[in-house]
Amino acid sequence: MTFETLPFRSLTREWAGDVARHLHGLAQASADPHIEVVWVTGDLALQVRYRLGNEKLAIRVERLDVDPTSALEPSESARMASDLLHTLHDAPAGDLWRDDSGYGWWGDEPTGGWDAIETGERLLTAR
Repeated sequence: MTFETLPFRSLTREWAGDVARHLHGLAQASADPHIEVVWVTGDLALQVRYRLGNEKLAIRVERLDVDPTSALEPSESARMASDLLHTLHDAPAGDLWRDDSGYGWWGDEPTGGWDAIETGERLLTAR
């Protein structure tokens, strides 16, 4: 499934949702990592549960207005999703906070701590 890409103008619900849809779509064409679910929270953060090999990982990306590979403003949603897909390989080694499903979380910790991952509002979910 393909989506038209949005140019970045500002961090909005539409932008965050488009990045999430592109990320999920790109992952479907990729063998590794395998994304199980992507969702956008009420604070417009992106949360992703995925598998890298046999490892169950998850990431929370709070700044969808900053490209993770350049630290600059992103250009468009498909490019941002592609850069995020490559970032999923960069999970830190060591002790990660584990949710009830066994996923090790990394990235930007929510204001309410990692336990808040499960209770936050979901604006969009892609499976």
